[in-house]
Amino acid sequence: SKITLTTKNHILFQGVVNDKSVAKASEELLKLAFKTKPNATIYLVIDSGGGFIHSGLDFVQLLTTIPRNVECIALKAHSMAHHFLQACPGKRYITPNGLSMAHRAAGSFRGTFNKGQVEQQLKLWTGIVQSMEKINAKRMKLSLEKYQSLAKGEYWCYGQSCVEDNFVDEMTNVTCSQD
Repeated sequence: SKITLTTKNHILFQGVVNDKSVAKASEELLKLAFKTKPNATIYLVIDSGGGFIHSGLDFVQLLTTIPRNVECIALKAHSMAHHFLQACPGKRYITPNGLSMAHRAAGSFRGTFNKGQVEQQLKLWTGIVQSMEKINAKRMKLSLEKYQSLAKGEYWCYGQSCVEDNFVDEMTNVTCSQD
């Protein structure tokens, strides 16, 4: 398939997933949604090596509530950006040279031990990460256990293998309009 991007049908999420990049992409997504007709398709083009979970979850929340058909195209969707791809409400695409990768979440925190802040934060983040893993596994048609097993090291795909491994629904070529 082939998708033509115009200034009126896509936004680009590029770079590290953090508060600043999420705010920028969120603003662009909202502006585009308000400018388009209710039956319009908006393409989210993802070119990101991932980043911070909490920032990314804010973007996923917005992405899933936009009152338009939002479809995602992965150029590079690693780590938290992989979760964007799996939480995408519409179809998921990858370019022929596109890459995606899932891995176990990593993080750190500080606090008191022995039923203190550390244990509370661990419980919180374990729940958040498992919730994300459930979404990813379901979208990829895998059991949670199988998804976690594959992501334990790093689970990569490239182009057509992303279709075969259910990272995406189909491969597409992307062109840009003159504008």
